[in-house]
Amino acid sequence: KISDFVIDEKIPLHERNRLLVLVTNRDEIVWLCGYRIDDRFKITPSTRRVLKLEIKTA
Repeated sequence: KISDFVIDEKIPLHERNRLLVLVTNRDEIVWLCGYRIDDRFKITPSTRRVLKLEIKTA
C-alpha cells in the first residue's frame, strides 16, 4: 500500500528511505508524515479527541 502511494506520487527514492509512518498499536497506517493522512483518522465534525503532532527538521 505504501509502495503504491510513493510510486504514484513520484516520491524520489532518497525521500522514500526517510519516510516517517505513524501507525496505531494494531499496525494500521494513520499518516505518511508530510504527505497524507488515512481517511479513517481525519478530523470530522463528530471528532471528539485530537492528537496534534508536529515534525520539525533540524
